[in-house]
Amino acid sequence: MRTFLITLLACTAAAAHSAARAADLAGPDAPGGVVGLPLRLGVSFGWHWTAADYDVIGERRDDRVPGAGPLFGLRLGLRLNPIVSFELEAGAVAAAIDDGPAWLLPARVGLALRPLDAIVTPLLTLGGGLVAHVGGPGRGDADLLLAASAGVEIALGEIGALRLEGGVFATDAVEATLSWSPVATLGFDFFLWRKRATRADEPPPWEPRPIPVAGCPPGVAAGLCADSDHDGVIDAFDHCPAHAGRRADGCPDPDGDGVVAPRDACPRDRGQASDWGCPR
Repeated sequence: MRTFLITLLACTAAAAHSAARAADLAGPDAPGGVVGLPLRLGVSFGWHWTAADYDVIGERRDDRVPGAGPLFGLRLGLRLNPIVSFELEAGAVAAAIDDGPAWLLPARVGLALRPLDAIVTPLLTLGGGLVAHVGGPGRGDADLLLAASAGVEIALGEIGALRLEGGVFATDAVEATLSWSPVATLGFDFFLWRKRATRADEPPPWEPRPIPVAGCPPGVAAGLCADSDHDGVIDAFDHCPAHAGRRADGCPDPDGDGVVAPRDACPRDRGQASDWGCPR
């Protein structure tokens, strides 16, 4: 298992480097680009069913095995692209041996795959690390850990995403090669980024036109002076006829950075025109 785990971690690191390199070459205007730190902070709660054949490094110190118990976890994810992220997760299992407490501390690194860049997507994770037995009989030992899960992720706007997963922790066993402990978790990841609007998302550029005073210019029939967004600038001269604005050209600019809202990828944050209205 040790050789397999080392190979897995090496492949994980190589995949993470390749994905990050591809994201750098794609540039900020590529689909799936983000504004802000490409990180996600997560928390999870669930249940861990300790395998009856669970063991640690060396000979078994006690015939008793930690029972099932609640699982708590903290997670840090690095977004490499819309599909792949690199994750570091550590947690604690509050198990019990007879009437006494037993604590297992799993920690792992690995990859998370989201095949669909959509609100709802399948979620697959694979990683490896260590699990330490720090409370109860047999405490003081640690063992290599292989972890895998499958589930679904539901994005909740720009705030974060809900994760529902079922998986397994594989560690050394007493008699077999591996013991398999099922886990089920419900978690939430907070996003530290927002998706960047790309050129394909932007409306076509407009030609400069003279801006009249509010109302209908002299000599123009009233039927030709429609004002769809009711901002006082008629559609014929309104650069943003579907968006009411206070600027002379009829466009909204909530953050006052000079990039009008229909073209501003970050309408709530004052930014640079060269960055589509987003802060650097």
